[in-house]
Amino acid sequence: MFTMQTRFIWVWLLLISSFLISCSPGSTPPGANSIGGVVDGGSYSYHYWEEGLAILLWQDTSYATGESCSGTASTDDPAYRLECDVLGPEGRYYSWKANTTDGVTAEMWIEDQPFDLSQGAMFLVNIREDGVQVEQLQRDLSALERSNEAIAALAESDPDVANFMATKKAEGDSPEVNDEYGLVEFTDALRMDGQSVEIGGLIDQPFISAPGQVIVVNGEDVQVFEYPDSAVAADEAAQISPDASSV
Repeated sequence: MFTMQTRFIWVWLLLISSFLISCSPGSTPPGANSIGGVVDGGSYSYHYWEEGLAILLWQDTSYATGESCSGTASTDDPAYRLECDVLGPEGRYYSWKANTTDGVTAEMWIEDQPFDLSQGAMFLVNIREDGVQVEQLQRDLSALERSNEAIAALAESDPDVANFMATKKAEGDSPEVNDEYGLVEFTDALRMDGQSVEIGGLIDQPFISAPGQVIVVNGEDVQVFEYPDSAVAADEAAQISPDASSV
């Protein structure tokens, strides 16, 4: 009788444990930290996880704030999902995404093309008019210091990256393009003036040909459009009424 009662108690405890496990919320997958910036000839975005995963992209665009990313994670989804849109030269765009369940390994796509990160987690992305050209490089990013200074130094010390940036700089040296004052300088000037500035998402307006970027100034959304040619900018601005109520 004692033995049967003991067995009954153990079975009851096992049933309770199974019920509690099945009803308890799942763990949230780890999210990414991100660093972005501009180097001579292009820009970079570095995304890393404390668990060890790291992804570094070099792009032929001078827009330091031209990447808009969103990361989602929940207890109902086993994967953390990072999705990014990148603004390139002449208003061209490309998208990439990565999914990870553990912050160590991940599935990655650039423009819906899958990439095996075991073959390299550093990418040179050429945003061409006829599509996106990607070169995947095998590099050890575990020792890379998580700072803009360290990543900028890598752009000079790594021959593949240095050559990529030098080529993009040479292609961008054109008298029609003025890079002296752009979105980066504009947001920097606002911050120096004491304004609170955050970077929002990319935006497109049907009546404006230039690429657009939303910035949040003192809590208010501001749409910024950067033109490579001041004459085109003046012509399109003249089509908009002073109070912006009509085009």
